Amino acid sequence: AFPLCLLLALDHSAQPAIAGKLVAFMQGIGFIIAGLAPWFSGLLRSISGNYLMDWAFHTLCVVGLMIITLRFAPARFPQLWVKEV
Repeated sequence: AFPLCLLLALDHSAQPAIAGKLVAFMQGIGFIIAGLAPWFSGLLRSISGNYLMDWAFHTLCVVGLMIITLRFAPARFPQLWVKEV
């Protein structure tokens, strides 16, 4: 799913320079988060002894991503941001 998200980021700007910066940022931060998530899930499993905390963590992540998706919808971007580059 993460590589698809990198492609979808290209919809946020028609200007290649802006799209490239956004994808580079997403790739750098995204792979760090993707690498830490299994470690954190294992830590939660070790603490609780079951997967309930893992599922709660994943649910919070999904809700957070839904909020972020609404906030960063391309239709909401101001035209000034697009003209900065």
